[in-house]
Amino acid sequence: SLSDGFSEMWDWAESFGKAKRDKPHTVQISKEKSPVLVGIDQIVREKFKPVIGNGEEAVIYITSEIAAEIEIDKNGKVISYPDYGAYNGKEEFKKDNKIYSKKIKVGKEIKSAFPTFKAYIYRGNTVGEAVRKLKQDLKFNTHENAESTILEVARHSLGNNKNYGDKGPIPPNSIKNLYRLRYKKATNNSGKNSYRYRIVDENLSNFPNVKDYKKEYDSGSMILGKRGSISIDPWKSSGLVGCVGIRGKNGENHLSTKETYSNQDKENYKYIYHSLNNYLESIIPELTGIYGRRGFSTSEGIVKVSASSYDHEIKVYVLVDSLPDLCTCESLRSPVKEREDFYNSFGTKTINYIEQESKKSNKFKGLYMTAQRRAENGFAKVINGNNPMNIKGNGDLGQIAYDTHESGILVKGEKFANFSSEDTGFKGYLSLLKNNYNYAYQTFFDDSKTIDDFVTGLEDKGKLGPYATGDKKGKEGTDRYKNNIKDIFESVKNDYLKMYKCKLCKVKNDEEKKNLQDDINLLEKLN
Repeated sequence: SLSDGFSEMWDWAESFGKAKRDKPHTVQISKEKSPVLVGIDQIVREKFKPVIGNGEEAVIYITSEIAAEIEIDKNGKVISYPDYGAYNGKEEFKKDNKIYSKKIKVGKEIKSAFPTFKAYIYRGNTVGEAVRKLKQDLKFNTHENAESTILEVARHSLGNNKNYGDKGPIPPNSIKNLYRLRYKKATNNSGKNSYRYRIVDENLSNFPNVKDYKKEYDSGSMILGKRGSISIDPWKSSGLVGCVGIRGKNGENHLSTKETYSNQDKENYKYIYHSLNNYLESIIPELTGIYGRRGFSTSEGIVKVSASSYDHEIKVYVLVDSLPDLCTCESLRSPVKEREDFYNSFGTKTINYIEQESKKSNKFKGLYMTAQRRAENGFAKVINGNNPMNIKGNGDLGQIAYDTHESGILVKGEKFANFSSEDTGFKGYLSLLKNNYNYAYQTFFDDSKTIDDFVTGLEDKGKLGPYATGDKKGKEGTDRYKNNIKDIFESVKNDYLKMYKCKLCKVKNDEEKKNLQDDINLLEKLN
């Protein structure tokens, strides 16, 4: 209830303490060395040994799977709810017959009731193994590699539940851009100290090099994107701003805080966090080895914090699902209009082609071609010879000569097909693909095939040799072309998901909503 404590409601407004850095915070940790950047390689199903004792890595996966539901009677009136926070402007939000928010009154104030959600734990015996377990489970739509303990969490906010902006819930991320946990002391506006697990970006601002690791807990920042102080807390959503609340069954206060929760004065406030953290460390021992926590312990007060048994630093990552009830209407990266115009013209052309040729295939397979078009000519609206894919030979207007730069090698006056319109040029490309790169062409109509198969068909299985030759050093140029298309494909897919989710937020018609959601589901299945 609202009487759970006003001090907890304002606890998000913490000072950052004294940041101690050996190097400027603008220097970033090299992504190439991160085990979480696993790319889009195909997953081979592994069997993993259980982690006994301390592991070498962990991931907490905060999902949008409901743990405890909002209960209503036959007339739609709320009977009970496990969580609540700021009103999101919606009478109700329902998806797949599950209620994700419901307008309620708490005292005299209008609020939104919310369910609680499940968070899964992945642990690894070696560096990289926890991430591999999670990625495998995501691929095969299971949680078989997760630990048996499932956390119940509050995920909304006291200030803003309409979007992930200011005072909103923690923004979702992806397996290729995992957040990381650190441990840090900070002080809130009421002068209360607490020691918390902070969800942050992986950079030197949050993880500065400190000579004495025992001082890490009081060093550096705790920044996530443009946000600060996003932590793992013991509160419900009415006491959170972007943080994640660990709850007990059906949204009750967690049992680990039973002896400490009621006393939230300046002296005892930190013990609520110590109690919760001790529980989390009992099920995720790797937490005791992370930046900040490995060097901290205390035997003072009513709740002790044990010394870490790790002699080296451990990394614990966080993956966050999007919340179904939040509008995920995001702008595309600059230039926004150019991208949307491009997708609405050429992207629509490729999608429509697949839909016309096969009613059984995922129509968004056409985005393979959209990615290749971007690899060849970027977002350019006017292209040489109306030749979107830079094919050679003769078009309906003969040939045209222009300079190319495959894989960074400048070739002057290369001759390409010249077409009277982009539509004609696109048809010429499809004919070339069907006749000479048929392996690539057939991937459009086989949902078991992926972007990897498409680029393999372009570069390794064509009758005329590689589609793009690049430089002359073995396969270096062709591999570069394949990787370029694959990287761009991920960008195209993400752009389309943003556009379609944005449309879904705005439409009111139920049939339109269903069609858009069906399209989003197809996009999410696309590999």
